[in-house]
Amino acid sequence: MKTRFLFLTMFVLFAVAAEYASATDLPKMEISQNGNEAALLAFNSNVPKTFEITVTNDNNSIVFLHKTTKKQASYNENLDFSTLGDGTYCICINYGNQSLNNKITVADNKITTENVQHLYEPYMKLDDDKLKISFLNTAQKGVFLNIYKNGEHVNGYNLGKKLTIHKCYDISNLTSGEYRVVVTDDFKDHIFTLRK
Repeated sequence: MKTRFLFLTMFVLFAVAAEYASATDLPKMEISQNGNEAALLAFNSNVPKTFEITVTNDNNSIVFLHKTTKKQASYNENLDFSTLGDGTYCICINYGNQSLNNKITVADNKITTENVQHLYEPYMKLDDDKLKISFLNTAQKGVFLNIYKNGEHVNGYNLGKKLTIHKCYDISNLTSGEYRVVVTDDFKDHIFTLRK
């Protein structure tokens, strides 16, 4: 009798754990070749989300950008690299404070991919000429912030190596216009556009 009860209890716990695990699965990104120098990008999530897709080249220039305005559980996009040429590209799907990242290489009409990385994204807010930054630095290695205007370096900051980073910088000395803010951690460059 005790064996039956123990078995039944273990079965119920296993079923609950399996249900919880499937309900909390992280979103997934898949990239597959779709013809010569084209890739099919697929995003799937158990919970619908708003997200932003960026594709950058070796120079961190954005060559593709798509932002959703409504929450979606799945999304497919055919990315054509034939006009961009051979090279290495970083595909990032940013959903809230997390992202899925993959580097792909386009060469000789073939596309090869690396493993998808799940990363945390910095949170940034401009409030009364104060640039506020929060970041979960899971690598606990040096994190840097650089600000560019029209491709020229304007300012740079060392954010430190702590696990949790919370910083605020006075940028009232910067003139009005559009700036590119790059937060560099051990994994990648996180790129943002800032309008002042």
